[in-house]
Amino acid sequence: MFILQVHDEHPQGERNVATDRSTTEVALPVLPDRSDKVGIFSPAAFTALVATAVVATVSAVDLGRQGYWWDEVFSVAFAQLAWNDFFGLLTSHEANMSLYFTLLKLWSYAGSGEAFTRLLSLIFGVASVPMIFVLGKRLLGPNEGAVAAVLLSVNAFLVARSQEARGYSLLVLLAITSAYLFVRLIEDPRFATALTYAVVAGLAMYAHFFAALAIAIQFAFAVALKPPRGGRRYVTGAYGAIAVMGLPLLAFTLFRGTSQVDWITRPDFLDVGRVFISLSGGRPILFLYLVLSVPCLLRLKRALDSGSSEAWKLMYLVAWLLGPIVIAFVISRLSTPVFVDRYLVVSLPALALVAASGVTAMRPRAMAFLTLAVLVGLCVRQLYLVHAAEGVEDWRGSSGYVLENWRPGDTLAFYESMARIPFGYYAGKSNQRAQLRHLSIAFDPDARPAEDSVPALACGEVCEPRGDWGRPELRPARRIWLVLAHNLQDSSERALTRRIQVSFANGRTLEERRQFGNVTVERYG
Repeated sequence: MFILQVHDEHPQGERNVATDRSTTEVALPVLPDRSDKVGIFSPAAFTALVATAVVATVSAVDLGRQGYWWDEVFSVAFAQLAWNDFFGLLTSHEANMSLYFTLLKLWSYAGSGEAFTRLLSLIFGVASVPMIFVLGKRLLGPNEGAVAAVLLSVNAFLVARSQEARGYSLLVLLAITSAYLFVRLIEDPRFATALTYAVVAGLAMYAHFFAALAIAIQFAFAVALKPPRGGRRYVTGAYGAIAVMGLPLLAFTLFRGTSQVDWITRPDFLDVGRVFISLSGGRPILFLYLVLSVPCLLRLKRALDSGSSEAWKLMYLVAWLLGPIVIAFVISRLSTPVFVDRYLVVSLPALALVAASGVTAMRPRAMAFLTLAVLVGLCVRQLYLVHAAEGVEDWRGSSGYVLENWRPGDTLAFYESMARIPFGYYAGKSNQRAQLRHLSIAFDPDARPAEDSVPALACGEVCEPRGDWGRPELRPARRIWLVLAHNLQDSSERALTRRIQVSFANGRTLEERRQFGNVTVERYG
């Protein structure tokens, strides 16, 4: 067994190695002073400040240009509930991201609209950049922290998460903060550090369940590492408090079912590659990250050979990067699929730090600067492409288009019943919102039509709601508007979509088809 034992008696880096037949203990120095002496006007700190300004500027550009997509509308609608209804839904169905939803509800008292609502996520994303600098200089040094801050500031995946009304940027911020406090707790355990770490790590799990994967990696290292004398009780107490905070989430997961993730398909090994492509920002960028991992691993080997305190820190970064992805993949293969790139953003800070350690370890220095420059250039290009692209789902445009061209007697049909929420949100804000009382829906609100029920739709028997999507009545339809979203995720979805289209075209003509991002609107008449 390999145990890393941390002492604080030798701040200048003295090292003792003791070996017996079963255990090798490496006494690692605590270096709190080195990371804390980096002044705010140092080149590394200045670089981190510039990186923070960059991510703030890039993320703020046209923050409200695109309408909310599916999940964002749910966040906004959730935040607009009365407090009793809010907490009822929180405890019964939406424990995941509960911290973000609570903050968003409080935030909504100050304003509304796409730009203002997303500003909360932007704040979390921007704060992640200086925080990763602080973590990087504590782990490896100020140069590594500065490079990690630069890479995170131009990461298209983080910028995209910072521009949506969801809790992923909060997850990144809390993951970085918990990692920093974890390192401090291991190197210099104190009661205040243990308490702060427990609170931040517990809150991170309420920001997103996947934070628990990163905390599990920290716990594994806390078990393997031996903190300075007397520090074990603080480490044990911190994880005991985290476990207590996580009990409600564990109960929710065990007894509330998995309906929230029943849309996720079982992943294969190609999906693992797609996750790394998403986290890095693209294939060429991922290639450079892989190149930079080589000097990082060589640096790890040298640290292990010399018994340096860098050894466990680099091992921790690699475990933080790969651990959540591997665990999520195994769970998704053996049990409930939960393998989604957005969820695995919890590993993104580790990716930036591993690359940063590779940059600073690369020789010659000119090659390191050239590699970093090319990597940043590719990331900036990806940011431009993401900014220029249309929204994932343009519910604002699709609902406006339908209402502007609506005629009495028309029927509105949704492939996915839940699509009524984002459509209805923007329809209710439209100048043509009086048309809402004439809208009708062709499918059961809680189920898509079975294969044998599709032909009945060809007869024009569709559902018209009473009030706000109330109990339906059958009546013939003159024209049918079909709204398609989330209908091409697998072969069965595509087959069902085709059957519905054929059914609607029976006795009618496809008059028009319009695309609004990943939302398709078809009119049959």
